[in-house]
Amino acid sequence: MENNSWTADGIVAISGFVVSLVFAYFPGIEAWFNGLDAKKKPLVNLFTIFGIVVIRLALMCKIDTACYESQYQIAFAAFIAALVINQTTFQFGVKQFKK
Repeated sequence: MENNSWTADGIVAISGFVVSLVFAYFPGIEAWFNGLDAKKKPLVNLFTIFGIVVIRLALMCKIDTACYESQYQIAFAAFIAALVINQTTFQFGVKQFKK
């Protein structure tokens, strides 16, 4: 039997998908996000996903500096994956339906 458990990094990567959909369709947040100028929207996405990665790293490592040293590269890879998924979701799942 296969073990299909989610890893923390997989969840962080999927957060890019969720963040894109929340900013595009969630009432209240959508209105606020659409009110931002075009230069601020990507920064809001970036810092939201970065915050998720930092929270993931902090919850996983607590105050263990050795853990941070061993996990920062994995967290960075999850951050990049989340950004790619975020932009892909926007291009194919949001932008074409918001015209």
